[in-house]
Amino acid sequence: MKQAAKILSALLLIFLSQACGLNDFAKQQIKTIDSLGGAVNTAIQTLQKTDTSNLSNLLHSYQIYAQFINTKLNDTLSKSDALEVKGFFESGESLLTFESNKNKLLQRLNVLNNQLSKLSSDIHNHAISEEQAEQYFQNEMREAHQVLPMILDQEKLYFTNLQKLSASMHLIKEIIKQHNQQQLPFIVETQNN
Repeated sequence: MKQAAKILSALLLIFLSQACGLNDFAKQQIKTIDSLGGAVNTAIQTLQKTDTSNLSNLLHSYQIYAQFINTKLNDTLSKSDALEVKGFFESGESLLTFESNKNKLLQRLNVLNNQLSKLSSDIHNHAISEEQAEQYFQNEMREAHQVLPMILDQEKLYFTNLQKLSASMHLIKEIIKQHNQQQLPFIVETQNN
């Protein structure tokens, strides 16, 4: 959540600096681009801090348990077990989606970061006019306004579903054991020992 505050503070700084209307356009534009670049870098760090090893292990177990449930669990479940299985699938699928989204968002952020760096360099070297600089900056700002809130949303979904999936694992194991002669699927059993 500290990362979210940093991102929002950087965006606020950008908006305030645009409203100031300082005389030296190039210096002000570069400062604004640097602030936006800082928000982008913070977002990259936020995504990179998600525990990929823990997520990978949890998703591996999820996929094996889910496959077992889908192929071998043909019995009628109690209402509470059915709700547990439903929550297990929802949080697992959400984390699978997060893993895919994370990579796509990192790619978008890296492209945005490179574009901001090039724009700053072009302004500094007077390679583009003020009008072009403003136009290009507005394009990058629109992209940032699209992607940065997605990072916050993905971070919330990640932590919420990671917690839900982790919490449901014990009960899912018990449900599987009840329907599989008190044994877990072999691959999962050897992984968790």
